[in-house]
Amino acid sequence: MAVYQIYMLSSPGTTGLEHVVQLCSDIKSTRSVGNHIVYVPAGNLVDKYEAQTRQVLESCARLYRLDVGATTPAEFESALIDALLIYIPGGNTFLLNHRLKTSGLFEPIVAAVKGGIPLVTFSAGAIMCGQNILVAEDMNCCGATSFSGFGFIEYNIGVHYPSGDVREAARRDKGFAQYHAFHDDPILAMEDGAMVYATNGSLRVSSGVCWLFEKGADKRSLNSSDPLPRIIR
Repeated sequence: MAVYQIYMLSSPGTTGLEHVVQLCSDIKSTRSVGNHIVYVPAGNLVDKYEAQTRQVLESCARLYRLDVGATTPAEFESALIDALLIYIPGGNTFLLNHRLKTSGLFEPIVAAVKGGIPLVTFSAGAIMCGQNILVAEDMNCCGATSFSGFGFIEYNIGVHYPSGDVREAARRDKGFAQYHAFHDDPILAMEDGAMVYATNGSLRVSSGVCWLFEKGADKRSLNSSDPLPRIIR
């Protein structure tokens, strides 16, 4: 059975992409294969961050930008040959989900990650790793009608959870409660600076603070010393 590794960040760094760069460097130092990063910026109508991303990440590995509007599943399979990792950044979660599904790349990405290629995500990319994307804060600008996530973990992911804004936290908490009026999936709400790491049989908060919302229970904070009660599928 392949060992799979999924890194979910709320934010890519404090001032730039430093958290993503560190993860890419760590993966490169421990992975014996792979010389390029498959970059999937499908959550943005215009990828205004490509030049910055390329400049920063190519210090670690060559960047292979995947255009989901023009890439077939067969071409994606070719891109995975000798790939170091798949990197899915932020943007509009509904657009990201919609584009991956209509392009036919959704299932191949799931298969690639379960086949052992590490996945690094932040913001919208992290939300995609959960059961569905219904707790995303974005507008459904593309009229998406399918909301299932990759389903790598038994949670939904919330990002950019406020660490010091009581009013904004109350607003987010109310939205999660409304979700739980109709659904049972627990929610991991990540503050910026938090990272959740999933691999075969385990799931943990690697850094920062997350908040666990379970139906019918009070929210509680989690950090790296707290085990998560559910594991990767």
